[in-house]
Formats: sequence, C-alpha cells, structure tokens
Amino acid sequence: MIPRFRPNLGWGEFKKIFSLTPKSEVQDFEEEFSAFMGQKYARSFSYGRMALYAFLKAHQIEKKEIILPAYTCIVMAHAIEESGNHSVFVDVRKEDLSMDFELLKKAISKETAAIVFTSLYGAPVNLGEVQFIKEHYPHIKIIQDCTHLLNGKSQGKTIAHFGDMALFGLGLSKPVTSVFGGMLTTNDAELIKQIDSVKTHLFSDSVGRGLFKRVYLFLAFVAFWKPFYSVTNFLERYGFIDYFVKLFDVNKIEIPKDSFQNLSSFEASIGRLQLEKFAETAESIQAVTGIYQQGLKVPKIDVTEGIVVSHYNILIKNRESYMESMLSHGIQVGDMYNYSLPELKPYQGHKYLSGHNYSQNVAREIVNLPLCVSESEARRIVELTNKLLQS
Repeated sequence: MIPRFRPNLGWGEFKKIFSLTPKSEVQDFEEEFSAFMGQKYARSFSYGRMALYAFLKAHQIEKKEIILPAYTCIVMAHAIEESGNHSVFVDVRKEDLSMDFELLKKAISKETAAIVFTSLYGAPVNLGEVQFIKEHYPHIKIIQDCTHLLNGKSQGKTIAHFGDMALFGLGLSKPVTSVFGGMLTTNDAELIKQIDSVKTHLFSDSVGRGLFKRVYLFLAFVAFWKPFYSVTNFLERYGFIDYFVKLFDVNKIEIPKDSFQNLSSFEASIGRLQLEKFAETAESIQAVTGIYQQGLKVPKIDVTEGIVVSHYNILIKNRESYMESMLSHGIQVGDMYNYSLPELKPYQGHKYLSGHNYSQNVAREIVNLPLCVSESEARRIVELTNKLLQS
C-alpha cells in the first residue's frame, strides 16, 4: 500500500535511536537551520505552534487580536488563544489560498497586534501585500507561517525573510523532520534575547522526552515499513493509534501536554541529518510534483516552480467516494485541514471577514496526494485519478 505520506528516513536516522546524543545537538541544529534559511538566528521548540506562542509572549502581547487565514491548521489558532489573545479570521482567495487582501485590510482594527501570513500547499504569499501592511501599519507584527513551505520564495525572494519572524513545523509529514518539533527564525537580535528569556522562564528540558521520541521514531519505522503499512492503515482508520497520531482536537482549545518541553537532543540530531539530505528529498518531491502538475486533469492547488511542498493537493467534490476508491487500489490519500476554522465549535462567534466562503469550499473538497512515491507510482496515481473522476 502507498501511504498518504512517508518521511524520508534511512539507516542514519535508525542508528540515532540507539545512540547517545549530546546536549550540544540542539544548538548545532539551530545554527545549521538558521544558516540553511539564510537568517541570523533560529530557536527550536517542541512544536511549530509554540514558536508563535513564544513570539507573542516575548512581545508581551496579550488580550489583542491576531489575524490569520480562516483556512489553516487549527493549532495556530489554539496557540493564539492559549497565549491570552484572540483569533480573527479572514477568508482565503481561490487562486492561492492566501488571505483575501481587501478583507484583510478590513479586518485590521486598533486591537490588531499581529498578522499571520500563511504560505499553504506550495502557494507562496504575495510579498507586495506583506510590504503594504509593513508600510501602512508598522506597529503590527508580521509572522510568516512557513510550515508548508520550507524553502519558499515569492517574486524571487525568500518568504521567511519578510516578517518579524518565521515559524516552521518539523513533524514527520514535513520535508525536514525532527520527529516532532518546530523552529523560529529571525534576523532580530533583540527579539532573540526576548525569546531566550521566555524559553528560560516557561520551557524546560525533559529526559523522558528524548526517550519517548526514540520509541516513537522506532515505531514510525515499523509503521511505514511497506509490508506492514496495510496494518498501520487499518489501525489508523479505526482509531487504535489515535494517541500517537492525533495531535489536536478540533472541538476544544488545547495544546499538547509536552508543549513546554524543549526540543530534545535526539530530535535535534534527527533534524540535522534531515537537513543534510534535504537536496535529495527536494529532488524527489519536485519530480513527483511535476508529474502531478502536468498530468492531473482535475482542479488543483498549483505549486510554484522550485518550491518543495509538504503536501500536494487537488480539489474533489465527491471526496469520500474518491478516497475510498483510491484505497481499494492500494493508495491512501488524505484530507488534511478538512475544516474552516470559523465553523468549528471553539471558534464560532469569533470575528470572521468572509468573502465567498472559499475557506469552507476548500475544506470540503481538499485531498492530499502522496509525495513519498516513485515517479512510476506518481504516474499511476495520475492515471487512476483521471480515470476515476471521468467515470
């Protein structure tokens, strides 16, 4: 069976499970990540969302409005709420899933403290719009959410550089993974001092974290082993492994219990290995992306050339039927972010600037295709998808 995603893990990562990892791995990973992104500073976190949390705390932003897309991962809104602030949602555009710019300008109020610009599914944000906000609202903090666009560029410029900070997710579904974890990057020396202060007071090391993540990665090797993945799929479909794979609840605002733990040296050592092999990972993902872009005859989220995405997405009106048909052919596809945040129970009643409610439409039709496949498998997926949707 072809899984909906599979991390690029190999013998090097497997050996790390049984190796001692010095504490210096964390600082080394942060320095290598900042160099990789072309920025002066990077700080690691237990999850990408905690980088946002720490940023708001570092600036002592509380009881303020933080604007973000209505269609994005719910953990971003959870982090905003847990920091003592209030999420404001803006509908997205059809062409690139970025916030509708006219609606964004209407959403800004005297209570707005920050805006989260999200480059989703290979479609980079418009840096001209970001620059407009910086020039007309210099007091508003700009956060670049690059969890789905590690090397993202727009108009030839690195997206992560256009803001007060950028945040990255490093979970198993990302092109660079540290098992769990996230990263914040910036060129602002004063901000890093404030972030370090927040980390000192609110975050702590945990010996148990490193041990648990070693066990988790070992189980991931087993779960993604080709002969075993059919069993993994069965266990996932019927909720037997929810404890290991469900990292948030769409029905309540919460953050994981280990959110205030620092990234372990083991996770950092995996992240360093992943950075070393990024060129290999990128080449494979871009080859598969190109096959999907050229061959699929269905509505899709176009990926800007040269960008390495964490997920490739198409839009299917009869999504459930399509997903079941693909599974019957041994291909698992996903429906990540199958929700629009203002529709969810915790965020009903929150301020929402809606245009054509495209956020809701995308949430009902989005399908994530596997990127962890060979080129021949990608062509098979294209052929089967086109055939199923024409019948």
